Amino acid sequence: MSHALRRATELALDETTVTALRAALRTTADEVVQAIIDEVPSYANALSGRMGGTIRRAVRTALGHVPRSRER
Repeated sequence: MSHALRRATELALDETTVTALRAALRTTADEVVQAIIDEVPSYANALSGRMGGTIRRAVRTALGHVPRSRER
């Protein structure tokens, strides 16, 4: 594991920040997928339908590894 990744996993945010980050996951995942389509138009079909839903969920999962709150 890289030094930067190790340090990122050690972050502890306040509960308000963690809640706000988690609330934005769905929108952010959709924006990430849309940005990919905008940059690589040939991906538009690959990122739609069932596959698009799977990719959006995968992006949300990846983004969902929000550091834990200090209160926990």
